[in-house]
Amino acid sequence: MRTPSWMLAVTAALAAAFGAGCASASSPAGAGGSAPGDCPTTRHVGAGDAACATGKGGPMRQIPLPAGGMMCIDETEVTVGDYEVFLASGQTIQLDATDPAQARCAKKTSYAPSCEQSCQGPSCALPQTCVDQCDAKLYCAWAGKRLCGAIAGAPLALADVNDPAKNQWMNACASGGRMWPYGNTYDSQACNTSDEKPAACGGPAITSSYPHCQAPAGPYDQVFDLSGNVSEWVDASQEAADWPALRCVIMGGSYVHYWGDVSCSGATLQWPCDAQNPEFGFRCCSK
Repeated sequence: MRTPSWMLAVTAALAAAFGAGCASASSPAGAGGSAPGDCPTTRHVGAGDAACATGKGGPMRQIPLPAGGMMCIDETEVTVGDYEVFLASGQTIQLDATDPAQARCAKKTSYAPSCEQSCQGPSCALPQTCVDQCDAKLYCAWAGKRLCGAIAGAPLALADVNDPAKNQWMNACASGGRMWPYGNTYDSQACNTSDEKPAACGGPAITSSYPHCQAPAGPYDQVFDLSGNVSEWVDASQEAADWPALRCVIMGGSYVHYWGDVSCSGATLQWPCDAQNPEFGFRCCSK
């Protein structure tokens, strides 16, 4: 997936603009802060499938793979509460030597998010944001999982991120061929998006608080917020010394997007791997 030079310039400008907004993430929508819209607060996350349990992190759902077999994926984005447990463990995590990002992520001396997000009451269930791609990969490794990425053993190429037969995240979002997790017709009320009526939530919402932001009842349901809420890091990168040659991928769109920009494939962006953005979160998949 070759990225035109004009797109790299636009992405760099957006990265600078988003980075300036980190201070606002200390009081996200739905966590008792001032929100411009009405953010739901009831969670609909399930207990998860026992076959996926690792003993750490949130519950996981077992879903089919296009070519047969099964995979596991977190039912929600990793929450502030889950990430706080990771930080409190004080463990230093190393990626496998075969991981293309191993050398880059081994340089991390802190996994702390760049924006203040305290775990108090309902805010513990907000998506963890302001972490970079290495933070996401290392958290998932600590939890006995992996950042959602290649279905096969080889690293996920940038050109393959929108292929549900190759990308775990895309397999879950497309859920058997859908444009959005819930279907092929856009629904502005289904997920946390900017055109929700009568007013948008206006910030990250409590995970799984949009009950219709999932696949219809069946083998892919109970995986929430793959569209909107926060964009999600996936395990796909082009390794190099620095941006723009070094780049990673986010998918799904966030609460500031709508329609095509929160579709399964329409929200795929290449981004600086070290971006710690108040609109970026992540979830884990099975190894």
